[in-house]
Amino acid sequence: MTEFLAPELKMFRDKFQHFLNENINLNAQAMRSKSIEKGFYSISHQSTLHDGPANALEMVIARESVASSGILDHSNIIGPDPGALMNCSDEIKNNYLDPMLKGDKKASFAFTENDFKNPTTAELIDSQVIINGKKSYVSRAVDSDFMLVVLNFKPDNSRFVAIVDSNSEGISLNQTFESLDGSTHSEVTFDNVQIPQNLLLKNVQAATQNILQERLEMSAISVGLAIFTINELTANLLKPHRSGASLSDREGIRLKYSDLRINTYAARSMLYRTATLLEGYENVINEVTATKIFCTETAFNVVDTAIQLSGGESLIVGNHLEAIFRKTRSMKLAGGSNEILRLNISKGIFEFDSGIL
Repeated sequence: MTEFLAPELKMFRDKFQHFLNENINLNAQAMRSKSIEKGFYSISHQSTLHDGPANALEMVIARESVASSGILDHSNIIGPDPGALMNCSDEIKNNYLDPMLKGDKKASFAFTENDFKNPTTAELIDSQVIINGKKSYVSRAVDSDFMLVVLNFKPDNSRFVAIVDSNSEGISLNQTFESLDGSTHSEVTFDNVQIPQNLLLKNVQAATQNILQERLEMSAISVGLAIFTINELTANLLKPHRSGASLSDREGIRLKYSDLRINTYAARSMLYRTATLLEGYENVINEVTATKIFCTETAFNVVDTAIQLSGGESLIVGNHLEAIFRKTRSMKLAGGSNEILRLNISKGIFEFDSGIL
């Protein structure tokens, strides 16, 4: 838990929280400028504490802090991480990585196959990589400048990641839709899309690591939103009720409220333990997956109960709890639906003997 963080991490947390408190009322662009100025925007690839990217605990602290401040979109405060572009060539660094990290270019990650029996493939023809296939649920594809596409390379089905400019000939976006949390997703078709061979990356492990980072990110955001929601609910329950006494005096309310604090405490403990494990263990897929499931479900249950206890005003569009409800509900599906991820945990144990308690 946070009480056992190293002194430098506690100092980082306090400094970051102070920054959020001072600038929370700024608009998105002004907040981004301030975050760049203070060095927080780039922590995913350049820590404020040491050389190199921030570790898992630093990122958890930062994302939890943003969410516990009631901020739903952290993209203007914490910039993207290099992901599969880590240790890339100078050409890719100059044309893709650096512009992405500075916020000048946006990337999307095309990972989920539309049909797992017919995965997206690539083959080399006359020094050109030809890509064919279809990816589903590609987040932010509609406004991305380039995509990182996971594919099977013919003839041996070896796995690669390709950098593909979003305006490349042969790319079409179908069934673009907006989730209830406001994010956009698309089905993306690749029809004989050609890219030069130098935009083919072998760093598939980094792409897989992106999935783990995304799930841990959602876990941290979920815990932060649960903390913010409980603080809001506490203030609401202490206010005078029309009956004369505050709702916090009622035993039934206290029982429900206590459960929210118990589950949030457990979720936060799980989050920080998993982040610590990421620093010392190579295979923590099951632990990250379990954390994503528990934290997202805890956050959703917290805000759902908080709305029930706070009353109808919480359902009005624009209310903080209404917005958090939409955000937390979507995270139970994003990054892999919690039902499917439960099966993955069992598979990890029974088929690969992977996972700890």
